[in-house]
Amino acid sequence: MPALVVAQEVDAEFTEGELTLFSIADIDRAGLPYELPTAGPWITTVDVGRRRDATVINTFSLASKPYRRANFFRLERVPYPRIQAEIETVSRRYPGQLVVESSGVGDPVVENLNVVATPFLTTAKSKMNALQSLQLLFERGDIRATFDARERAALIAAQWSDDHTADEIMSLAFFAASFAGQSQGVFL
Repeated sequence: MPALVVAQEVDAEFTEGELTLFSIADIDRAGLPYELPTAGPWITTVDVGRRRDATVINTFSLASKPYRRANFFRLERVPYPRIQAEIETVSRRYPGQLVVESSGVGDPVVENLNVVATPFLTTAKSKMNALQSLQLLFERGDIRATFDARERAALIAAQWSDDHTADEIMSLAFFAASFAGQSQGVFL
């Protein structure tokens, strides 16, 4: 469990910023400069958005810790064929596991891809497990990524009480859950 969860739930401590998902120190450590990975194995994760949300594609190398992001792509308000084409391009450039959110607007994308994808069904439980897995990556210093201003702001502002978790965070959370063995009700 992430340290914040242990402090609150096990040790019954009242912690400052108890609804915050990530500490600024952990975000800053994850954002330290790093050499772009040139070798896999690769994992690409996609949070699909269509009209109101963005589609966010992340690719990480699992070759060594900390896991380093090789690719980040954000699409807004584009049709399904363009989303599918971008996912397929990234998947072919970085062959390996492809995990695509299948809830809601992601279903038609997964169904029409010309590459093999593992669907990620987002439920309240699978979302919580994925976010906790991402918290652990940040706390342990096991993730490196160059965050743009929008992504960094979303990470800093993210709270458990949010009705909507930013697309950038969910794509990262799918990555964390994918190799953390979060198969209980997460993947279809």
